[in-house]
Amino acid sequence: MMSKIEKEKLLKDFKEENWLILEKERHFLDYEVLEACFNRLPSDKHSVFEVVCRSSEEYLLSIYLAPNNEIVNFPLDTEIVRKISCRFIPTQFKSGFVGENLKLEGCKVLAEEEKMEIRSILERENRDWLRQKFQELDAAWITVVDGEVKTHSSDIDQYPNELDILKFCGDNEGKLPFIFVNPRILMIEEGSSCWSKTVYPDDYYPTITIQMDSPCLTKSQNFIADFDTGAIEIYIDMGRLISEGVTTSPYSGDLPMKSEHLGREFWYYIRNFSVGIVPDKGTIKKTNFSVVCVRNWGISPFVEINESRGALVGRRLFLKLNTIMLLNFGKRKIEILG
Repeated sequence: MMSKIEKEKLLKDFKEENWLILEKERHFLDYEVLEACFNRLPSDKHSVFEVVCRSSEEYLLSIYLAPNNEIVNFPLDTEIVRKISCRFIPTQFKSGFVGENLKLEGCKVLAEEEKMEIRSILERENRDWLRQKFQELDAAWITVVDGEVKTHSSDIDQYPNELDILKFCGDNEGKLPFIFVNPRILMIEEGSSCWSKTVYPDDYYPTITIQMDSPCLTKSQNFIADFDTGAIEIYIDMGRLISEGVTTSPYSGDLPMKSEHLGREFWYYIRNFSVGIVPDKGTIKKTNFSVVCVRNWGISPFVEINESRGALVGRRLFLKLNTIMLLNFGKRKIEILG
């Protein structure tokens, strides 16, 4: 370990070459000094560093040493990896976008709260840029790498899954794409209705039973959901989906996204399922559908009006399936006719 005087001298007289030589001679691996040196490197020199995941518990810092074209590896613990590999760099690109993409391997050591903080910075710094891109492209979602939109679609059901992201990283030097969802598709014009008892006297919400399939399931799973024509998408309790084996926990490269409902913030992930509406009679028609899976559902704004609500279904599923239904207010019942 370097002495305090040695550290101060190193930081005072710091030059890239001097630090690399010290690393080569293994004079220090103190992460505080490592972080301080890393922060003083020119932004265009960040590429000389690469964190390599050799196993689930072993990480190496690989450093390119000029001018001899030598690569030296140093073992790192997860704390050092947090300091250098997962450090979010708010670089502004020529396009105006702010934020350098993280490497997928480095994200494995990030806690969900740290990913949420990165997401908050991205959305705050790029609010106007994102609004412009969504309008120009008429997109439901976009992916961004190095400040440029790489892929986009007007169809939320084409939202990239885990395999898509892994392939994308492989095609882009391991960089994790930032995925953004157009906030307009998450708008909910919620008003009181009927069927499921709400917090208001003599007020109910219409309920519907939906059936979901996923690669995780050996059989279909049914969920009772409130039906709201003021909403577009399906919103559901992600914790319940995980506990019942309908989906898995967020993978390492999955950054949670943020939105608002009833003036309150909530965090969510998007997952693709086969979803259908359970009729009173006949077969169930299903379709591929991207579902908004809400984190910490029990304290989310979705249970503010109906405390027992486990899911909310908007109109897009019914439109996609060309559903014919009868709302019987006298019996507080929805009949699926086709």
